[in-house]
Amino acid sequence: MRNLYWIVTLFLGLMLLAACGGSATEEPAAVNEEPAAVAEEEETVVEEEEAVEEPMEEPTEVPVEEPTEASAETEEEMEEPTEEPMEEPTEAPVEEAAPAGFGDLPLSGTDPETGLEINPDMINPGDTFIARGIVISMNLTPVTEPEFLIQAPSGTKYRMRTQALADMFFDDGTQWKPHEFRQGVGATATVTLDASASLSDVSNTEDLILIIVEE
Repeated sequence: MRNLYWIVTLFLGLMLLAACGGSATEEPAAVNEEPAAVAEEEETVVEEEEAVEEPMEEPTEVPVEEPTEASAETEEEMEEPTEEPMEEPTEAPVEEAAPAGFGDLPLSGTDPETGLEINPDMINPGDTFIARGIVISMNLTPVTEPEFLIQAPSGTKYRMRTQALADMFFDDGTQWKPHEFRQGVGATATVTLDASASLSDVSNTEDLILIIVEE
């Protein structure tokens, strides 16, 4: 009977030990679960880092087309402004300004009353013309055949032998005495170069008229 008691006691003790041992071994398993979770988190972080560290795709470079010569010329033509030809203003013929005092007397062209040329550029032997301008030089000796040098507004000069000073008047009918004659006075005369004369000979006139001009 006593042996049975000990056997039961031993059996219960073994069962108790077995129960205690099982629970003791089971607790570390719970502890071991935490490292597993940590490991899973680390793996997740590593996977995320790997995902972040994946090399980004470089953008593909689009090849730039070099402009051809034709397109470059077209661009230059478009950039260059078209220059419109400027119309040059037509210059109106400038008429020779008559010195004050000549009034309506023309200083070039053809005289409307006589049809003679006024202040011609060229004179030939036998020509008769009208000289009209300013007296720039004179030789009053002798007083019966004085010589005058008249310059037209164009610059052409005419040397002539005139009538005597006593027969010379202004256009208003007044007359100068010989000592009153001076340069700068206006004059008009019908002049003839003798047909037998040379170009260097002096022309002749018998109707020189003096004209007061304003300086």
